[in-house]
Amino acid sequence: MYNRDIYPALQTFGIEHLRDEQERALTPILAGRDVLVRLRTGGGKSLLYQLPALLDEPGSLTLVFSPLRALQRDQVQAPSAEACTPPC
Repeated sequence: MYNRDIYPALQTFGIEHLRDEQERALTPILAGRDVLVRLRTGGGKSLLYQLPALLDEPGSLTLVFSPLRALQRDQVQAPSAEACTPPC
């Protein structure tokens, strides 16, 4: 399905197979199309920008919008909502 360069690149990350969600998103990404991906925590989003960046021509730009700050805030607020004090 992909060019032959993807499999050695996957091995760089210690990955042998893509998850279904990753494969559905990666196909248009590697075709050079803009893609908006929404996956659950632990769904393999990082690979979706790391792999194309690794395969891209040197000097190419990979732009990633990440909700990391919001995720961090949610993870601190959730225990607080349960009357638990987050560690300092």
